[in-house]
Amino acid sequence: MAPFQKIPDASRTTGLSQYFLRNGCKDGTVPHVKYGTVYLVNVPALLRRLDAESNALNGARVPLLEREKNERGACYD
Repeated sequence: MAPFQKIPDASRTTGLSQYFLRNGCKDGTVPHVKYGTVYLVNVPALLRRLDAESNALNGARVPLLEREKNERGACYD
């Protein structure tokens, strides 16, 4: 699986609609880079984000990735 995929490919990989992915890219809720007029979705980051949100909604404690810990400047277990 390629980490950065065009919206139609990311839709097939994740099962999310192209409409959802496109709007998420536009409003910043879907991790992506824009290459000219093409949105390239960061699929691994999107799946991690969805998993974290799903776990948070279910009341599970979600550990942060090491990189995110360092960016926030906090120490979480």
